[in-house]
Amino acid sequence: MMISISSLCGAEVYEITKIEIPFEYTLRGEVRAEETTPIKSAVSWKPVRFVVPDGSYVSKGQKIVEFDPLEQHAKYEKMLIQKNVVDLELKGRLLTIDDKSQKFADQIKEKEGRLLVLKAKLKRLKSMPLKTDVAIAKGKLRVAKLELDAAQKDWEKAKQRFDKGFLSKTELQRYDHALKRKQAEIEHKSTTLSLVDKPAEAWDVETVELQIKNAELELEKLRFENSKQKEFIEINKIGAQHDAKRFEQRLKRSKEELDKLVINSPTDGYIVYTERFKRDLAENGGKMWRHRIFLNIPHIDGMYIHGIIPEHLRQMIEVGNKCDLYISGADATYIKGEVSFIDKQPKDLKEAKGQIEWGNQQSSGIKVYTIKVKPLGESSPLIKPKAHAMVKIVGKKNLAAAIPSNYVVFKDDRYYASFNGIYEPIEGTPVNGWFQLKDESLIGKKVQLKGTFPLQSADETIVNNDSGQLTLSGEISAVKDIPVRVNHIHRSSKITELVEEGTDVKKGDLLFKLDDTESVEELTKREETLKNKVSEREKAEEELKITELNGNINLKLSRNNVRIAELEFEKRKANHNFRNIANAKLQHTLSKINLQESDSALKRLKNLPADRVSKTEMKKAERDYTRKQLLEERARLQLYISENGIDYFGLKRSERDLLSKRLSLESQEKRLAYELQIARGRIIRAKNSETHHRDRYDDMQVALENLTVNSPADGTVVYNVIWDSGELGKIKKGSTVRRYLNPISIADFSQTMVTLEVPEQAFPHVVKGGSVKIFIPSLGDQEFAGTIAEVDYTFKNKSRKDVDIGIYGNREPLGQAVFVVRIHLEGNNSDLIKPGMQVHVRFPIDWPLRSVDKNAH
Repeated sequence: MMISISSLCGAEVYEITKIEIPFEYTLRGEVRAEETTPIKSAVSWKPVRFVVPDGSYVSKGQKIVEFDPLEQHAKYEKMLIQKNVVDLELKGRLLTIDDKSQKFADQIKEKEGRLLVLKAKLKRLKSMPLKTDVAIAKGKLRVAKLELDAAQKDWEKAKQRFDKGFLSKTELQRYDHALKRKQAEIEHKSTTLSLVDKPAEAWDVETVELQIKNAELELEKLRFENSKQKEFIEINKIGAQHDAKRFEQRLKRSKEELDKLVINSPTDGYIVYTERFKRDLAENGGKMWRHRIFLNIPHIDGMYIHGIIPEHLRQMIEVGNKCDLYISGADATYIKGEVSFIDKQPKDLKEAKGQIEWGNQQSSGIKVYTIKVKPLGESSPLIKPKAHAMVKIVGKKNLAAAIPSNYVVFKDDRYYASFNGIYEPIEGTPVNGWFQLKDESLIGKKVQLKGTFPLQSADETIVNNDSGQLTLSGEISAVKDIPVRVNHIHRSSKITELVEEGTDVKKGDLLFKLDDTESVEELTKREETLKNKVSEREKAEEELKITELNGNINLKLSRNNVRIAELEFEKRKANHNFRNIANAKLQHTLSKINLQESDSALKRLKNLPADRVSKTEMKKAERDYTRKQLLEERARLQLYISENGIDYFGLKRSERDLLSKRLSLESQEKRLAYELQIARGRIIRAKNSETHHRDRYDDMQVALENLTVNSPADGTVVYNVIWDSGELGKIKKGSTVRRYLNPISIADFSQTMVTLEVPEQAFPHVVKGGSVKIFIPSLGDQEFAGTIAEVDYTFKNKSRKDVDIGIYGNREPLGQAVFVVRIHLEGNNSDLIKPGMQVHVRFPIDWPLRSVDKNAH
């Protein structure tokens, strides 16, 4: 049965009956897209030279943004020049490594040859007296004796000739000197034979043995370094190649940025820049960092109108309801559409409108549902992102008890109707000019167009409660909310996959995924750096081994050199060099003979007449005589030193050399201790650096794994409010989240709880464990049972919300004291029950409600 509302406007009395109420609801919505292609900046902090205006339609491949190329071109050209330097440095380092290896091989061969010579020398010393040397010495002595016999015979012949007057005295002296020379040589050869025919001196043997040990130590040192050189070659090559590879990556990234200075549209659609980018563009030329999403291109095929409906109308609207769409600026052209989606759980009005704030102001107290209305047929060019649209939803006809809306008075957040001229509170919902009554027991009663509010006293109004029950509004909440934290990730990341809010999930189900682009790049960088640090640590460890071995070898060499210097000093101090004495005697004898010859020659010239000798010849003879004198004196002194004295200068040099070797040994011991300490410190630093970078690498791997977040428990997904790109709002696909943030909570609905505020007058009647009846308006007239679980004994003043409708809008008077009660909803087997739903709770309390009459005087 249909009744015209206009025909009832003037009637004074209306009898309540059941009528068919056609449901139509008009809302104002905004055009959005199901899918959006986000566009990231591929360059870092480059000024923007050209942008397509916001809201423009672009075709696939069309230029959207162009960055200024001057800076990037200069950077890339500079890096190309640096690349040649890096390549040459790499070749030079590798050639130096190979050259050093070849030098080691040459030095090893040289030391091996020297060692063979020393061993042969030692063998010869230990084999003394050598038969060969003795035979040679004896042979030389026999030859010398034969020469002496010949010289003796020559002298005897010369003496006979001299006695006969056939030979001058000068000639006789020449034969005499030759004889004396042969006699001196005989003595020298005899001494040499005696020296050759006995064992080598002990200090000579020990000296050569020490020299052999030194050569073996040096050879061992070279061989060890050569063996380690191969490892060093690989380590140094890794380090050199790592530096070159890192530069190659920088060059590649620079080239990529150069190629991506122009961004073309990947699809057809309208340009929608982010608010942050538009603000940055106005303030500083639009510079931005890499991987930053700065615009979105909504897909045209997936456009829909996003709107909100009050919670109490949820039961009247279903997916599939037909709609008429009017797009702003479309010349009153209507487009057919239908409801394609209704949110699973109610939201606060501020949240649905995007008016989210921090603190107590983030809730309006009004619950609504978000819906999507999809245009039918082909996509219209009139439907653009963020355009506004009027949507008229045509719902099903509802048979219910109702009265015309002009018979209802709204006062003090309550609805009233006049029965017998007295206003009494009623419950229900305004629908298309009608007020649909909740209580069907009122059918048949008559309501008047006007009435009065009865007064009990000058300051109070009595509101009759005929049902003998107290009915209050509350909100469904979970027993507990489990926060889902973004664990340690790299900096921040965009949400690429996100489960819908209100979805029931099991433990381990996927909640959301984060973009891994930057994390993968960072992991690659850290992996390369870690390899370099491992090479540095291995190199430091090998250097310690080499330092320790070389240091010990050098100490042994220094100790051997000290012993060699001691032997040399003792040898000089003992003056046991018989070969030198024999040589000195021979030289002294020869120098005396030479002096006698020079003296005889000078005297002969002096005895000649002056006209037969030139002054030059005389001076030459005098100079020769003086030189022979000096040579004889030096030979005599040398003989004296060799036989009776000590070479003090040689001894001092030997002593100085010994002290120098001892000081060198002491210094080397201290230097080795210092170098070992430095090498160990280098290893500690290298290990700490490796551990640090390994931790950073492992941390990055964990961060990469943390980009996928799964549910920690069974429950319902609830989005949380975050700060994203300068705006406050609930998370969504594309939101940027950072580490340790809680973008999602899992509501545990294993036992559903209702939270509500109860007036203080009812405090004596509300007892823990008491039973109540619960109705959920958005689910229809189904009745649920509840049990009072918690009663808060602290009173507070009820706060007024932004508007006069909603959870606290149509029953409870404002400005009074209340206390909080939590009720467990029993028998909750409905998947439709979601957090945030409004509920009506009826307490079985038979008492009159009192409220302040603000109009009383």
